[in-house]
Amino acid sequence: MSDPRHPIDEIQEALDGRLDAKRRRRVEAHLRSCAPCREEAEQLGWIKGLLRRQDAGPEVPSSLRSAIAAALEGEDRAAARPRAARAGSRSRIAVAASFAAVLALLLLWRFAGPRRELVTALALDYGSHAVAAPPLERRTADAGDLERFFAGQAIGFPARVIDLDMMAYRLVGGRVHRVAGRPGALILYQGPGGRFLLCQMFLGKLSDLGGPPEVREHAGIRFHVHHVGDRTLVSWQEGAVVCVLTSDGPSEEVVSLAFAKAVKA
Repeated sequence: MSDPRHPIDEIQEALDGRLDAKRRRRVEAHLRSCAPCREEAEQLGWIKGLLRRQDAGPEVPSSLRSAIAAALEGEDRAAARPRAARAGSRSRIAVAASFAAVLALLLLWRFAGPRRELVTALALDYGSHAVAAPPLERRTADAGDLERFFAGQAIGFPARVIDLDMMAYRLVGGRVHRVAGRPGALILYQGPGGRFLLCQMFLGKLSDLGGPPEVREHAGIRFHVHHVGDRTLVSWQEGAVVCVLTSDGPSEEVVSLAFAKAVKA
């Protein structure tokens, strides 16, 4: 890494959920104060989202992570040049070149590698939102408003926006999101300590998430619990719709949130 002030490798690891809590908090603090690194995190999150919208693919291998970091170092060096030399901003040519290099590497990996379980793609979605904060189509703290937004979109089912205010998680907003090629609803919450909680809903079956999961039963509803890195995913079926809550918070807290708000269809 060319400049230790810009932790490119750790940003990539944060997006993929491979950092412990202490290192993740340090990266998040750096992103809040460093616009160049925040932009790089957004670019990587966008690329990962693009590939996941087309289909679920394999976990990024370490060799490719190193190649991505190397491609981004050129952009990092451009960001480190004196402000006068950059005319007040980073070189757009350098940004475009490094971005194109990363995209080419990921596309090569995407079409050459084996399929990845859907649960891993959902866990990576959480990383993209918790670290890079991609734009939401509707920012609102009103569950009814967000439900009306989804009703006007072609996602194929009525999206139920879960109210988590009583459990100290406030609604931030949502957007239409494709999960392995299927349109769905993505809903973002923020809770104690700034921790995020992601709710995703899409047409499918619990078995689509792969396994073997940990199975829980509560109030006549079956829940599947998966662990991917430091993330816990709790899923359940509501009719033809799969609902998934994902967070890097305490596992039992995520399970409790799902138990509290799941509805038996």
